[in-house]
Amino acid sequence: MADKKYSAWLARIDKRETASSMARECAIAMLFWAAVQAAFSFKYGNSLLIHAAILAVGGLCLLRWKSRAAALALLLYALAGAGITLAIRSGVALEGGENLALALLILWTAWKAVEATFRLRGRFAFTAKA
Repeated sequence: MADKKYSAWLARIDKRETASSMARECAIAMLFWAAVQAAFSFKYGNSLLIHAAILAVGGLCLLRWKSRAAALALLLYALAGAGITLAIRSGVALEGGENLALALLILWTAWKAVEATFRLRGRFAFTAKA
């Protein structure tokens, strides 16, 4: 029986190729989230364009260099965004969005990007076979 093929975005990282594919898919997903934020800026105001720019630059750095720094910066941005969204949903008077699903999806994408990039390089990387 053939093995099931899963998206690298959801798969367990068990080899270098999976990590590379996951980093690429997460970068593309970040570019998609940037496009979503840019589209929301038409309805909710131009201030969302800065969020779109942050996601786009991070996604491009992730796509081009598979950068751990870009992945960590995106994770910190996503954590802050999710925290602010949760605070707004709980009644705190802050400026920001209320779309919890979008914030959690961006957070998940950033988390998987960090996981993938750290499995490609650094202390947790797979060793090259000689």
